Amino acid sequence: MPSHKIHCVLVTHDGTLLVGTAKGLLIRENGKFRKLGTEHGLSHQIVLCLAEDQRNGDIWIGTMRGLNRYSAGRINSYFQTTSGLPNNIIYGVALFGDTLWVATAAGCGVLDLKTGSWKIYDHTNSQMHEPWVYSVAAANDRIFVGVWGSGILEYEPLRGVFKEYRDPDGDFHFDLVPDDGPVNDITAWLSWSDGLLWQATYFGMSRYDGLRWRTWQEKNHRSHPISSNSSMHAVVLHGWEPTTALQSLTATVGPSMRAAKVAMATSK
Repeated sequence: MPSHKIHCVLVTHDGTLLVGTAKGLLIRENGKFRKLGTEHGLSHQIVLCLAEDQRNGDIWIGTMRGLNRYSAGRINSYFQTTSGLPNNIIYGVALFGDTLWVATAAGCGVLDLKTGSWKIYDHTNSQMHEPWVYSVAAANDRIFVGVWGSGILEYEPLRGVFKEYRDPDGDFHFDLVPDDGPVNDITAWLSWSDGLLWQATYFGMSRYDGLRWRTWQEKNHRSHPISSNSSMHAVVLHGWEPTTALQSLTATVGPSMRAAKVAMATSK
């Protein structure tokens, strides 16, 4: 293990384990790890996010300096100065049809995989109050974009419009009205699975089923059942907590709820 600091983990459709670390990408094949680093063409050693195009096996790698496409053993890199990438700091990547959505420190970039053209969404053409995009998550027919200070934006490709989800009470530190919307406008991570959108923030966690919101915060002992066939894993600053459809999630998931990340995995 080149580094104990792990930013992301991905299991591909064929069972290959990919681990993004502070010192390169680890690939586990046939029971052994091999490293993919800057010496192999990776644009930066700090790997922040991963996504797989299951149609062709391509791996998209977001780093602290540029976006990388790992295909058939070769790496192609995209930079702000040489492509339509909004910024070189890549916080999240998600595939949606023939497009790749890229969360960056200066807006959300959308790469058309067929034409190679880019579209940028930021504070000039969307409801972002500032273009610091932390996360993107693809649903069946729409994309969710997590923005620092702007909550969640839902993009409908057929209509070409964004819908905004903000914390109605507007308080960054406390959820004054529980379950009224996203728990906080500082979105750190988004995950979508089985019809459920999960939002991790600096000050709590939210779940949205398309109709209703559920929110959790530290020292808030309310408990809600999770009506899904999936398991949920919440990774927090000083703790970790799994839960399934047979359990209830409480806010006591760890010593701190700050900067949580949420991952969904289908129960076996």
